[in-house]
Amino acid sequence: MTSVDDIKNIIVSIQNRREQWRLSTRQKNLLTWKNYISGPIADNHQPPVPSDVWVFGLDINGLSCYLKFQDRPSGVVI
Repeated sequence: MTSVDDIKNIIVSIQNRREQWRLSTRQKNLLTWKNYISGPIADNHQPPVPSDVWVFGLDINGLSCYLKFQDRPSGVVI
């Protein structure tokens, strides 16, 4: 079984390499318009960022999941 410290360490490691993240191009991982749930939605953070939030859903191994993207005017996707 994986320890709590191992889990915390991998989270920090992954977050620290955020600039290296890439989206997989495997067919089963590709989002389409059929995965759309909602959006555009105004940002609700304080202070708000003037950008649109979009929500998409997909099934992963029988588990319903969602992905939430914020498309910022700078071109950055959060």
